[in-house]
Amino acid sequence: MASYGARMAWSQEKPGSQWELLPHYCQVVQGRRAEYEGRGFLQVTTRMALEERWVASKTKTEELRVREHFVVFELPREGAIVQDFRIAAIELDAAPAKE
Repeated sequence: MASYGARMAWSQEKPGSQWELLPHYCQVVQGRRAEYEGRGFLQVTTRMALEERWVASKTKTEELRVREHFVVFELPREGAIVQDFRIAAIELDAAPAKE
């Protein structure tokens, strides 16, 4: 979750000199096949609860909160190495799950 794209999504919302995430849970919502640029991917949509910790740059005050987000991961289907994935999309503040 600390990839450049993910960090940019969160930093635009709440800038700080320090930023940390602690995952609480990850639920797979949907998996599907995708293809573009001549490569096949497994696209996995997840609902993640993350504990976010921010430390403000100037005042050094700390803010802590737990929120749910949708995160879409893409993993190559052929010749895949587990570490060879990317975060394709992030939707901050997912609506509460319906039971």
